[in-house]
Amino acid sequence: MKRDFKVILIFILTVVLFGTVEVQGETLQDAVKTVLQNNPDITSVAYNRLARDQEVRQAMADFFPRVDSSLSAGYVNQNNPFRDHFWPDEANVRLTQNLFRGGATLSETNRQKSRVISQAYLLQGASENNALLTCKVYLNYLRALEQDALAKQNLLIHQRFFDQIKLRSQAGVDRGVDLEQIKARLALAQSNLIVTEANVENARTDYKAVIGYLPGNPVKPEPSYAEVPATLHEAETIALDNHPTLKSAKADVEARKYQHKTARALVYPSLDVSAGYTWGNDINGPSAWYSYQDYFQANATLTFNIFNGFNNQARIKETLYLINEAEEIAKKTELQTTQSIRLSYDQYMADQRRIKQLEQYVASTAKTADAYVSQWSIGRRTLFDVLDTSAEMITAKKDLINAQYDKMYDSYRILSGLGKLVHTLGLQWPEESRIDASLKKTYIVAERTVSPKVAVAPKKDESIAFKHEKTIATDTYEEPVISAYEESVASKESVVVAVAPVVADRNIIPDNSKQIETKNISKEDVEKLVNRWLVSWKSGDMKTYRSCYASDFQSKGKNLNDWISYKTNLQKKSKNIEISIDDMQVSLDGDNALAVFVQNYSSSILKDSGTKTLELKKINGEWNIYREIM
Repeated sequence: MKRDFKVILIFILTVVLFGTVEVQGETLQDAVKTVLQNNPDITSVAYNRLARDQEVRQAMADFFPRVDSSLSAGYVNQNNPFRDHFWPDEANVRLTQNLFRGGATLSETNRQKSRVISQAYLLQGASENNALLTCKVYLNYLRALEQDALAKQNLLIHQRFFDQIKLRSQAGVDRGVDLEQIKARLALAQSNLIVTEANVENARTDYKAVIGYLPGNPVKPEPSYAEVPATLHEAETIALDNHPTLKSAKADVEARKYQHKTARALVYPSLDVSAGYTWGNDINGPSAWYSYQDYFQANATLTFNIFNGFNNQARIKETLYLINEAEEIAKKTELQTTQSIRLSYDQYMADQRRIKQLEQYVASTAKTADAYVSQWSIGRRTLFDVLDTSAEMITAKKDLINAQYDKMYDSYRILSGLGKLVHTLGLQWPEESRIDASLKKTYIVAERTVSPKVAVAPKKDESIAFKHEKTIATDTYEEPVISAYEESVASKESVVVAVAPVVADRNIIPDNSKQIETKNISKEDVEKLVNRWLVSWKSGDMKTYRSCYASDFQSKGKNLNDWISYKTNLQKKSKNIEISIDDMQVSLDGDNALAVFVQNYSSSILKDSGTKTLELKKINGEWNIYREIM
């Protein structure tokens, strides 16, 4: 008896456990997590990101010395000036170090780092796009299931009417034409069921194509409507600040600018030093005096190209055109980002209004259908009236289902356009999409040093190539960035004689300690303003926050009043604001300054990390922010 009791208990526990698992089913988060981990569109971009890491290491290799060794042995049969033969052999080891080549090594390293940043953002964008596609196929499958259930309900209604009409016809109460009419409507309901069942299978196929397996028991997700910005303007602003694909395009621009600096290094000389040791027998042929040799050799080599068919000039010009190309691509990406977020938001708001009307439509048609059935049973309505109102009720329910799922999908489209869909679902982008601090520093330097480009519109009958010629001519690009190690041989004296020169810091004014002290004080004042700006925003002290800005402040098309109004509304909607800055770099130019840092921001509606630039100017002895770039 006890044994039977144990068997029954185990059986009950097994049923309960398996039943619990079945009830839980699969969530949207589970599906998106699977896609982020396994989808080839994401993993291929992740592998490309890892490959670009190795390109950075390849570029940095030129900072280090090169060590080569060689062994050789052979046979020589000599006929002139006298007949002889000998067996030479040689072994040598040599160390070579480049000291200067116009900053090309540093520029190329920074270019590759910018490409890594671009690919990391591209991976974030691919994650957002595939997460959105996952949401689409997930919701479409649930939509197909609900419409299939509605078609089955419609078929049951028609079967019930068919049974009633058949009995009434046999009893002689209804006409035979009513029976034929209900048969036709029943056939149509069965046809509609076949269509919805086919739609379910199609949705299952799409589900597997994107997620990788057939759906089991998916759970309808809770809508994320609270994460959707309150206004279209707010959504556009967040999208332009946060969309990964747009950030990737901007990083590509920085990579092209570093590529231009690398090209400019071609017009500079190259200085290399080397040292080596050689051992060998009969290296230079047989000798009556000696056969074995070993010696140490050190030398410095200065190489400078005088003429190579204008190849260097063409390369420099090519890289300038490539900068223009990347900037135009970034502009197009910005326009596409704005267009996408506007279309998604407009459709979301339209579906929201539509649902309210459809809910009323469903309620009214359901009441009408019930009333018509009651009236038909007492002969006050025809069968045609009853069937039409029942069909209208089913159509209303179908439209409501479509509108509800459309609105849910539109909200996910908006979140994806903001670059926060994955995070809203409680998930993270792939590990390879993270940008470490060293790469962010490279991006900061690029943003700080590159001058803005002024585009010149072509005149009538003027080619686009000539337009870019003028654009290039108006640009003031930085000279190639030279490392401290390379700069040590950049002076005229050190180019000719390979001796250790004095390295001069361009930011230091010799024999003038007062000016140095003044510059340090000014930098401290800028840092104090940035800290006051940071603390006031975090605490919600908008009066102090406003005092940090200049009266002629402009950013993203907003003046100071618009900016403070926008920030005040954002402050009211946000909770648990956390903000910090890292790697702040301050550069001064008279009464103007730049403060560039990595900003880490999180709140109840947004989580982001990126490079921010504050452009400041001194007004009446006080620093104020007059432009903000993120």
